[in-house]
Amino acid sequence: MPSTAHVLLDVAERACTACLTSLDATSPASTPDVDAAILACRRWRAPPLPIFLRSRTWATPPDDVLRYVFQWLRALGTYHARAALYSCTLVCRAWALVGTEELWRVVNVVSLTKTEKPLSRLVATVTNKNRSRLRGQASVGPFVRALRIAAVPLPKTVFGFMFSTAAHHFPNLRCVQITETELSLHCLAALFDSGPKLAAFYFDGYMEETKDIFCKSDDVGKAIIEGVRRLVSLKFYTPDVERDADFVTTLHSRIAANSPNLKSLYCPYIDEYFSDPFTTTDIAAIAASCLELVAVELTRGGHNVTDAAVEALLTHCPAIKHLGLFDTESLDTELALCDLLSSRGSALAHLRIGGSDWRNMSADLPIVLSESVAKLQCLRLFGNQTLSSGSLIRLPALRFLEVSMVDAEIEDAVTPRVCVSRHESGCYTPFDMFAGCWDRLVGTLPP
Repeated sequence: MPSTAHVLLDVAERACTACLTSLDATSPASTPDVDAAILACRRWRAPPLPIFLRSRTWATPPDDVLRYVFQWLRALGTYHARAALYSCTLVCRAWALVGTEELWRVVNVVSLTKTEKPLSRLVATVTNKNRSRLRGQASVGPFVRALRIAAVPLPKTVFGFMFSTAAHHFPNLRCVQITETELSLHCLAALFDSGPKLAAFYFDGYMEETKDIFCKSDDVGKAIIEGVRRLVSLKFYTPDVERDADFVTTLHSRIAANSPNLKSLYCPYIDEYFSDPFTTTDIAAIAASCLELVAVELTRGGHNVTDAAVEALLTHCPAIKHLGLFDTESLDTELALCDLLSSRGSALAHLRIGGSDWRNMSADLPIVLSESVAKLQCLRLFGNQTLSSGSLIRLPALRFLEVSMVDAEIEDAVTPRVCVSRHESGCYTPFDMFAGCWDRLVGTLPP
């Protein structure tokens, strides 16, 4: 528990004493029923969410704070029920205002309506413009390691100013996710410049179109170039169909190719929007530059992800453990995939293959999978059900299997430790590898 916890307990105790004194009540000693109530509260959990949507924060108050809450309730009784509820609000507010490292480690800035101003409140908090006497002089900015911003209804210039202002107060920021928001290159430069430890950048929004930023010699270009070189995980996509698809593809490929430390790369393809998405040449350039790649997602690459692209990954990136080739070039890629798995398939832990054109999958692929992928834990396959023989399903490390159709033969062949699910047409979820990378960087891996 960080040192700020001591400040929190002092604040809670002072608030508790003041509240009880004003109501002429006494605080009882710790009793088994108070302990039982605390234990019951700490065991309560919301319904589980998918891994890629799950919130990974440590915002639960510690036992001592919960104990104060229940002591207040028991001391005040039903006669002062309204005051008791207000006391609970005080302790929760005190906890939120003091803020520990765990509480502020992941910050979510989401606007559910156009009238909400969460970004304004965040800027005011980190710049200490609305400092509370309960929070003291402690700054919460250095605690923040991850920042999620979604659907902020602000003009680009206003958002850019506020975002750049807040970014300078997060020196230990490691992960940033921005969705449904327009981001300028100046904001991106300010983010990289103020966050020397930034390693994961996930963007799904709107980026202004400009000339190649990697050829610019001004401060904006230099900051972006230095920033992308530190990236470990990259996920970049812009859905604005009015912008030039070549610009989006070039920007993504240049960012990836200039990140030699990159370990996980997510390349979203939307063929109905982009006529020329990531190409084999782009993938080969990235593979040659990012030799430490561990996770690569090329799902929905279509004809652009061919045998040459897979061969490039095989040649340059032998450490790959997570590979997504769902809905890619079917015939040529399968030949290269057999070579990939035969040569170094023993390292793979997650594999996503298949697509609408994989109905005529050759018999070689299931054989190669069963013989070469001994450490495979997660397999997602969409296409011909040629693996119902059971030789593939009986992989020793397999824990999750997703197929286009779950029949009785497959259910009988799998062991109880394997979770089998059916692939829903049109549905797609990214690998858990990005959530895991986020957790490791932020320090929020479950105990």
